[in-house]
Amino acid sequence: MDNNLVGDLNRRFLNFYKSKGYETEVSNSIIPEDKSSGVLFTICGGIKYDKVFRGLKKADINKVARIQRCLRTDNNYRIGVSNRHLSSFDMVESFNFGTSDFPGFLRNALDYLKSEGVNPYNLFINMPSGNQTISKMTRQVVKETPININELPEKELMWAITNSESFGSRIEIGSQSAGYELWNVSLVKTKNGYCIDSGMASERLVAVQNGLESLFEIPELSILTGDVMEHFDLEIEDARYVADQVRSIGRALEEKVYPSAKGKGNKVRMMLKNVLVRVRDFGDPEKICNYFPENSRNALASEICKTELRYHKLENLFRLYLRKMNTSIFELDEHLNSIKLGRKHHDRPKLLNEEYIRIACIEGFDVPVIDELDENTLGKRYGLPLTLVRRLKSA
Repeated sequence: MDNNLVGDLNRRFLNFYKSKGYETEVSNSIIPEDKSSGVLFTICGGIKYDKVFRGLKKADINKVARIQRCLRTDNNYRIGVSNRHLSSFDMVESFNFGTSDFPGFLRNALDYLKSEGVNPYNLFINMPSGNQTISKMTRQVVKETPININELPEKELMWAITNSESFGSRIEIGSQSAGYELWNVSLVKTKNGYCIDSGMASERLVAVQNGLESLFEIPELSILTGDVMEHFDLEIEDARYVADQVRSIGRALEEKVYPSAKGKGNKVRMMLKNVLVRVRDFGDPEKICNYFPENSRNALASEICKTELRYHKLENLFRLYLRKMNTSIFELDEHLNSIKLGRKHHDRPKLLNEEYIRIACIEGFDVPVIDELDENTLGKRYGLPLTLVRRLKSA
């Protein structure tokens, strides 16, 4: 299988929309152009037009299709387990500014999917049940095509920006065989008029096109996952997690963003820590450097060395703290709250939540939070990866 499937799809996407009269752009940077957008990395393509969607300015272009590299450093607890989530991905996106021609826009989206060989019978559309405008326009288009429609509560398909008068609803176009959303299309009302916003992760469509069960089976990711499994003898889910984080760190390094204590660098440092948690017990952590360009390896090796020295010092302190406790139960919330309240005792070191859980379990403590809460809550609230949660729940 060709290793450049995502890049080839991106080019076809731009050519398709160019033929429809759209201006096209390739924007590979994961650093937002607008520093006031409030995000460290570009988490979705619409970030570029944040002020347009907020109604703070008018767009200087009517129709545009573009490619945008994205990086999401939070809510990554599903990585490695979910078939459809990646931290970094390419997004193909198209925008219409100053129009409410939702039907025409939706037809273009469906025609593009057909041009990529996607069978309409293999599609579904999630539509907001309470929005008569969106529903009517969607059905107007879909009656021409054999697509299943699901009606969901409108609150699940809202489009909104915090502290903004802009609002709207979206529909989701998904693959029935894969069972997940491919593309979302939103009709947004701002004080300057209507806009249409749509986007889709290229990797998802590539996986559907090639009948792959997981995005991690795309060549770029499957090769990296295989290398990680071989070098560190990890289970498949952990290897996929490491591969995802390595790929994301690599994209940050391309933008000259290195691990550090602040801002974007701190996000990269956290991704590196996420990797080290999984590989430190299975070989030399500095082997991770081999996955990155030579000009960045020295800096990464130095960061890994400092991180590991600090971890082992704090690990020992935490073990001593646990052994002094007059209970066999480790309450994660209680421990975290004691740190938040500023009780910076030497015996309460600050580790990753995942590291607290792992060490407490090894020391033979019960960790009630694991059994009390469901997987998603544990992921969202504490950042615990589903691989670890499922392993502990089944123990």
